[in-house]
Amino acid sequence: MKLNDPFTKEELKASVYLMKQNLANVFEKIDEKTFFQAPNQGWSPAENVQHINRVTKLLTLTYSTPKFIASFIFGEGDKSSRRMQSVGDVYLEALSKGQNSGPFTPSKERVDGNTTNRKTELLLEWNQAWDKYALALENWSEEQLDKIRMPHPFLGKITAREMYMVGMLHPIHHCNIVSRRLNQEWSYF
Repeated sequence: MKLNDPFTKEELKASVYLMKQNLANVFEKIDEKTFFQAPNQGWSPAENVQHINRVTKLLTLTYSTPKFIASFIFGEGDKSSRRMQSVGDVYLEALSKGQNSGPFTPSKERVDGNTTNRKTELLLEWNQAWDKYALALENWSEEQLDKIRMPHPFLGKITAREMYMVGMLHPIHHCNIVSRRLNQEWSYF
């Protein structure tokens, strides 16, 4: 999936809204039985959405931390941010080595009867989480996005801009997993 190499705050924000809607459409099209059916190994589409929502909310919270605190705790750097493609390559390489979801592992989706309501809840939570994520950079300058570092669990310290990009790449990665498991090829853009 291509995101047209967003880099500036406005480009990143616009790409988040586009990604949010396109990926929500993908999940909405999955029939309810399949949406909640766990594969032999891994997570159901519903559990993937639950996981993405949890991570997105935490990332959004990270950007609400006062910048002087983030700068003090995590440091600053003088290297500029990489472009989306480069960040994506590094992220996918790290994922290929196997990573544990730790506290972000979703709970098993056990739906007693009313799958329609639960699916609606998950996708509503998805939309709300991504709307907030799109606005997370409002109080950040372009300079701060490149200067302030943030810790990623398996990428180490990266720029705040790169962390935001990883937040966008994360759901794409999970949608790709779901599409492979369902033997479907999806076009997101």
